[in-house]
Amino acid sequence: MSKTPFSLSRRQLLLSGAALSEPAFPTPYATWQAAQVLFADPFYSNGPNDQGIGWNVLASLQRVAIGFGPAARVGEILPVDLPRPRSRVALPDEPRYHQLRQQVLHFLYEKQTTAA
Repeated sequence: MSKTPFSLSRRQLLLSGAALSEPAFPTPYATWQAAQVLFADPFYSNGPNDQGIGWNVLASLQRVAIGFGPAARVGEILPVDLPRPRSRVALPDEPRYHQLRQQVLHFLYEKQTTAA
């Protein structure tokens, strides 16, 4: 009965050299070479699914601006002046906690639905 690679122990694999023929991680030199290729032309475009890292960074920043821009304009400032240090268990006994919670829920369920 011949052993398949899946039935060999880790020690047997290491002794056979099979684990050394393909490293699990690239070497620092291989990583450096791949980075040079990646950053050599950050704004190349070979279609919608093959673009340089520069275009991907710009698209990511655009998503952040689109997501946070309107929220910053519509949001309200809510100062949280609860005493510190806070205990998660003792927090529901704090009267100010319930006031703040009501303000947040009022904003989320009433003001946000009328603004949209």
